[in-house]
Amino acid sequence: MAGLGTLASSAPWSTAQQATASPEIAAEAARTTVAQCVAAVTAVAAIVIGGHLAASGLMHAMPRTAGGLGSETINHSGPLLIAFIQLALFVLVVTWFTRDRWAGLGVAMPDLRIWHWLAIVVGLYALKAALSIAALAAASAHAGAGPTRLPTEGLAPFAAVMKSNAWLLLLAGGILAAVVEELLYRGYLSKTLEGSLLGFWGGALVASVIWSGLHLYYPLSLQIVLAGLGLALSWLRLRTGSVLPGMLWHVVNNAIGLIALRALV
Repeated sequence: MAGLGTLASSAPWSTAQQATASPEIAAEAARTTVAQCVAAVTAVAAIVIGGHLAASGLMHAMPRTAGGLGSETINHSGPLLIAFIQLALFVLVVTWFTRDRWAGLGVAMPDLRIWHWLAIVVGLYALKAALSIAALAAASAHAGAGPTRLPTEGLAPFAAVMKSNAWLLLLAGGILAAVVEELLYRGYLSKTLEGSLLGFWGGALVASVIWSGLHLYYPLSLQIVLAGLGLALSWLRLRTGSVLPGMLWHVVNNAIGLIALRALV
């Protein structure tokens, strides 16, 4: 039975191979590819939803006594628990259900010079700035004279955690969330989908829309920015053969964003 995703060493057949194969074999290959795509999306949904549900259950089960953890600390540990559980579930899926396991996720260090790394960080920030300006302008034009929802709206709970337990949120949202999301969406989902009839850009677009759409606390304008960044991060993984450059930028971006959020909200 096919695994949940076909990664690097299981690329789709070439056109010549498909032409010489029997219709029955070609049809079976197409069905398998579709099944792998559906299974990959289902696995991602299970990891994301399962992480939230498991963390919620653990938080409710923790004793809130005078001698133990306080309610505030337990509530603020939610993002950290979610990130840890999602990472554990992802490791389980990759180790048990994918053909190539970690080999196809792009976790090897790419052969890049220091100026390449700097160019990646600067380039992605320039893209983020351009997408943000365009999205906010479009949102303002659509709203007309009405109020425009700012990117910081809906993030007040994160700001509250940053003010009282900054290290928790920096570890969870700044580091672990970035690591999990790059492995999950760029290393696994986008890489799996691009091996189907969707091709690279189609697979990257679907993975990016799913990634941005799951940030429910963001306004639509910021979700569009995330989708654009997701495409760029998928392209970066394709060009470098590794998710590590995008992961580095993601960690830096999240950490800077959380520190700025503490000051602004």
